[in-house]
Amino acid sequence: MESAAANHIVVEFLIFIKLKLYNFGGNDILLECERERLIMDIMLNRLFIYLPYLQQELGQDDYQGKLDYLQHTMAQFHILVSQMLSISEIGGAPVVLTDDPQLAFYCVSQQIPCCIVLDSGSRDASLPSGVYCVESLEDIDGEYLERIYRRTKGIPWNIVETEHLLIREIIPEDVPRLYELYSDDSITKYMDNLYSDPEQELSYTRDYIQNIYGFYGYGMWIITLKDTGVVIGRAGLEYKEGYDGLELGFMLGAEYQHHGYAYEACSTILEYGREWLGQDAFRAIVHKENLPSRHLCERLGFQLSGSFAEVEKDFVEYRLG
Repeated sequence: MESAAANHIVVEFLIFIKLKLYNFGGNDILLECERERLIMDIMLNRLFIYLPYLQQELGQDDYQGKLDYLQHTMAQFHILVSQMLSISEIGGAPVVLTDDPQLAFYCVSQQIPCCIVLDSGSRDASLPSGVYCVESLEDIDGEYLERIYRRTKGIPWNIVETEHLLIREIIPEDVPRLYELYSDDSITKYMDNLYSDPEQELSYTRDYIQNIYGFYGYGMWIITLKDTGVVIGRAGLEYKEGYDGLELGFMLGAEYQHHGYAYEACSTILEYGREWLGQDAFRAIVHKENLPSRHLCERLGFQLSGSFAEVEKDFVEYRLG
């Protein structure tokens, strides 16, 4: 059963990534380092930083130590770090890391990817709506910056890869393919169909990208075959008001069922929810007669929690964690 769209609630969130601390000297450097394969291919190759308040707050020696750490971390992602001495140097910077609210507002107005470091210059200041924020330089790595870059430029995030699948965010260009998948009556037997008007579905998709992906950082994603890029369904995790965990939803085109793809996608998504989103409680809402989806939930480790008739007739709720 594919879950319905999450409520459009505007929330602010921070993503914190744990990193090992390195001590490394130098300024504008780029090292060739071995690293594990990332979820997303890194398109970004340069980071501009302008942190006058942090430099004043820490003092030159401590600030240089933080900068050395940041440069070493970015080098593992083949990202060059360059310090800006003034706002006038911003030019066409790929991504800007700053604690200057004025620069942050300018970046947002020019659609320049930007991340704010919260310190004495920015913590209590007025900041642009929806801007990415971190508590310290240790909270940043290349993939985090890559996600900021992609979100600002309208490029979908690649969420997870499996042996056969790539799961990524939806883009408006996926909508015609979804109509092809939903045209099979077996798909809509137990779940809602797309809007009858494709323009309305396109509008909904654009709003979903902006309001759900943009604020939550997760939602319903697209499932593609990794070797061909063909869209075969969608699955993901959504916030539901009144439930502390996340709701799993999934849909797989009829011709791609019974190949193990649904389990492969959903089990990986649940792991992503635990490791990346910090969630350990999940649920799925399934029509009581949709036996394949119920069997999938049970195989994933979900347990039947009782009737869900108080919300939707003929649906049952499965819970995990």
